[in-house]
Amino acid sequence: MVRKKSLVASAFCAIACSSAAVGASVYPRAEFGGARPVNLSLATFRISPQILELKAGQRILLRVANDSPIAHDLTAPDFFARSQVSTGDQSKIRDGRIALQPHEGVVLALIPRAGRYAVKCSHPFHNMLGMHGVILVDQ
Repeated sequence: MVRKKSLVASAFCAIACSSAAVGASVYPRAEFGGARPVNLSLATFRISPQILELKAGQRILLRVANDSPIAHDLTAPDFFARSQVSTGDQSKIRDGRIALQPHEGVVLALIPRAGRYAVKCSHPFHNMLGMHGVILVDQ
């Protein structure tokens, strides 16, 4: 019986481990020592910088800060889907967005892929009032 449980556990681990390897996000946070810090500020009706330039394949620590007295989010589903986000930080992203309360911040360890990605705040009217931008990731 012990051997049977051991085989089942081994099979489960093999499936889980191979599934993680297929996904885009398999890097533990510990592997981001020396990563370049990058800041992105959400303020009342603006994202700064409005154009964030990154280098493809470069490990970064993306600090997203809500520097506003009201709640905001950073919505960038294509950017987050294509980036390799550290395993410890994946839970901070839900449905391609990071929700932040007033004066709250998060740090994500990630490796971006080349592309042009739209970003915005998805709260009602915030995008229309100027809370949008672009993340450009060059080769």
